[in-house]
Amino acid sequence: MKIPHRPTIRKSAIGARTVALRVFGIVALTLVLLLVLGRTAGAQPACTSHSDMHRQLTQRFSEARVAVALTEKGALVEVYARPDGATWTIVVTLIDGQSCILMAGRDWFDAHKVAQGPGV
Repeated sequence: MKIPHRPTIRKSAIGARTVALRVFGIVALTLVLLLVLGRTAGAQPACTSHSDMHRQLTQRFSEARVAVALTEKGALVEVYARPDGATWTIVVTLIDGQSCILMAGRDWFDAHKVAQGPGV
């Protein structure tokens, strides 16, 4: 009996994917917490249309979209970061088209480069 050929998966690809999934899981959990805690604290997130948000982040802050995900409720979650990693912004766009900044910070690190180790 002939055994069909099974493609092999490189270990580094599995590790990078696992790291990326964990990062998205942490981001998703953080988003839920921020939405719940932000509403109870009365915080007003910065919101505008998706096209205006994208324009502001790319032109004004020199950030590019580095990650995208969809929630179970149909919201679009995007992570923007500067190419040098100096700043990053997490944006959620609801189904009505409004985009809101959920959080922003400094020192963005690419998960694939972190998983591959130093010297990448």
